Amino acid sequence: MRPSSVHATIRRRLASAAASLFAAAVVLSLCQQAARAQLPRTRLYVVSPPGAKAGTSVELTLAGGADLDEVDKLHFSHDGITAVPKMQGPEGNQTPVPNVFVVNVDASVPPWLYYVCSSGIFGMSNPRTFVVGARDETAEAEPNNVVEEAKPIELDKVVNGALGAATDVDVFKFS
Repeated sequence: MRPSSVHATIRRRLASAAASLFAAAVVLSLCQQAARAQLPRTRLYVVSPPGAKAGTSVELTLAGGADLDEVDKLHFSHDGITAVPKMQGPEGNQTPVPNVFVVNVDASVPPWLYYVCSSGIFGMSNPRTFVVGARDETAEAEPNNVVEEAKPIELDKVVNGALGAATDVDVFKFS
């Protein structure tokens, strides 16, 4: 074999090896991008009711959010506010109601704005505001969409309500 043909053969083999190495690098890069794909992230949009009176317990529903799968804990920014999942079913065979918790607000918790986050299979959510107050609270009762259906509300009482649609109107009368 002549030296020039040896050099040509070596160049062809090096070029082939470089092309194979480049293809392998591209494949590994694509695999690495796929490996970086993230799981969904728990996002909390609405808690209902948005607060409670100090010294009381309320049933809190995670009324809006994304990827709230298997949320099993609520975390509050004050140690005096605790939550446990609401349970359903017969004694000894109870299961948690999805996204519903019984929240206890200790009487020593001062009225203020606190944060609540949820956590579940997709991690910890963003915070939402939870208001602890000193006044009695009640939930809005439907129907109350026209004046004839207006529900009486005592003065100095907090009413927790929600608008169900863009055209929803709530009417109250003060007593």
